[in-house]
Amino acid sequence: SRYRSEERKKKKLLEELGENSLPYLTPADADFHQLWKTKYSKLVFRKSDTVPEELHQMVQESFLTLREHNCFFQDLVRIKGKDFLTPVSRILIGNPGCTYKYLNTRLFTVPWPTEGYDIKYCSPQIHDACKALMRLNDYLHIEAVKALRGQNLSETKEIKATTVINREQSLATSLTEQGSVSKDQSSVCILPEDQKPECYPFWTDDDECNMPLPYDLEEVIAYLQNLVQWIE
Repeated sequence: SRYRSEERKKKKLLEELGENSLPYLTPADADFHQLWKTKYSKLVFRKSDTVPEELHQMVQESFLTLREHNCFFQDLVRIKGKDFLTPVSRILIGNPGCTYKYLNTRLFTVPWPTEGYDIKYCSPQIHDACKALMRLNDYLHIEAVKALRGQNLSETKEIKATTVINREQSLATSLTEQGSVSKDQSSVCILPEDQKPECYPFWTDDDECNMPLPYDLEEVIAYLQNLVQWIE
């Protein structure tokens, strides 16, 4: 099943990793952009200052509000068959009724304000905090879609350009090969001097029967003449 296949992949990855820790890379590291291109080509990376200042301020205030109301908790997760508390405290906020699976643990979202749902918050501040994070999510979603569309368009142009170049190269190769074949064929069609048929510019009526013709055609004519004589 799909679940067992994913579990086998996780187990194999953990075995390969062993006691080593995964490296933490930033754009300043030499391997970051190479891994980004080869392994995470759909990752959209933006600096924090690209987020609108108003939205940035709202999100900062929402985190402070959630911390003041003790909304961050450690999660109990299972790693290699053992139960652990996550080293960080966190909160999962999202669409009502949605869950998120992480390290064999199914987490339920704290719902953000959604049209069609009557969600009751213990304070208006938590409502505003969840709404700010929803706005951040919407903004990031729109930016990601734009970036991926631009990336797909760029990749499509590169593919088309490569295809045109390949076609031009194939056409050039084909023309070269055809030219080579034509030269070969023309050389094959040239008969040696001693095998070329004799050609006369004119002949008299008396010599009409002896008109020079290719050897095979003379045989055909002789056969037809004999056939006509036999019929007569």
